[in-house]
Amino acid sequence: MHLETEKPETPPIKLTSPTFVGREMDADTTVGATNFLEKSNVPLPPELPKSPEQLQQLDAMRDALAEFGKDLGIDLTQRLPSNEKIHFINPKVMDQYREDQGMPKTIAGHTRFDNELIVSTEYGPAVTAVTTSHEMVHSVAHFTHQPKVVESGAARLEIARSGYHVHKTGALRFINETVTEAMSREIMKDYWPRFPELKELSKGHLFVVDEQLPLMEAVVNEVAEKSGKQSNEIWHDLYRGALTGDMTPLVRLSSHLTHDQFKTLTHSTETLGGAQEINELAQKLKLSHYVMQDVAPPK
Repeated sequence: MHLETEKPETPPIKLTSPTFVGREMDADTTVGATNFLEKSNVPLPPELPKSPEQLQQLDAMRDALAEFGKDLGIDLTQRLPSNEKIHFINPKVMDQYREDQGMPKTIAGHTRFDNELIVSTEYGPAVTAVTTSHEMVHSVAHFTHQPKVVESGAARLEIARSGYHVHKTGALRFINETVTEAMSREIMKDYWPRFPELKELSKGHLFVVDEQLPLMEAVVNEVAEKSGKQSNEIWHDLYRGALTGDMTPLVRLSSHLTHDQFKTLTHSTETLGGAQEINELAQKLKLSHYVMQDVAPPK
């Protein structure tokens, strides 16, 4: 499924895909899981106030995401992040936050363990909207948690899996990030135009190049060719799995790939070093549908 059907007049901005950053929390062993999720030992960065226009846009984004879920047969209404969970951060504060958390400078946003969404505003309204959409999709994905007791006797609730990503091993991180981004772009392209508040922002995805998505598109197209299904059927199957926790879509995907291909995808992270590493991974996967991306010369 090719999502970027139009070419923007402005040169696109290249960003590392926003990432999910899991957090560990300490608490008394008798505290329930709900309380674990309501507390965080990682302070939130100071945020920018939201304008009335932004508040209207966030309402529309939630409605669009709920409609998307409904069309997939999934009720997402109880998972949608409130305005209080979405934090817009100015560039200077975001730089410091990234440094404090050990994040790459290209990270434009992330979803924390406690489902707080951090979104940088440094690239302007269009990219801020793209980042917000991606993080909102992360926030409604299926989560599983596991308790762990540390040496001090305190309990620590850790994320076991978010979407497809297995946090302990890092497995399926690439698949999870690209499926999340594909969902986000489909929502922006097909659902946002239905809302007057989002019509101008609905082309924001055209201004951001995700260098990893073409690789996953090539995987899906190859599986579609071998299985006799349409690419969008396979994407929607993957979407449902990420949102419900059902791993069956990955089993179906793997049945049309070689053992080595699926193993390589399983162990690939989403923090690849740009087009060159994506191209190298594509060569390793031997994908007939992948078109080699241009690699910028070193500065």
